Amino acid sequence: MSLRICTSCGAPLGGNKCEYCGHPQNEAGFTAFFEQDRAVGTLTIGGDEYKVYLAEMEAQEVLGAPDLDWDGTWKKPRLGIRRRFVLEEM
Repeated sequence: MSLRICTSCGAPLGGNKCEYCGHPQNEAGFTAFFEQDRAVGTLTIGGDEYKVYLAEMEAQEVLGAPDLDWDGTWKKPRLGIRRRFVLEEM
């Protein structure tokens, strides 16, 4: 089973536009297919296919501007997680 993900937010895709963030897909002419629960997949760029594996992933929490809570403590709302993936050719 292959799973396509949004290049903007990482949500699973059902078509060419992300249902979660609305980002159009395949703008640069590339697609990537990875089997579920595996770090090996196929990256297609301009019709050329490359076998790749996920070499590294970084996740960074994205926080909003600080604000006072009802009890007077400073809180930063969590806006989400930004992920960076490094693919290497096999």
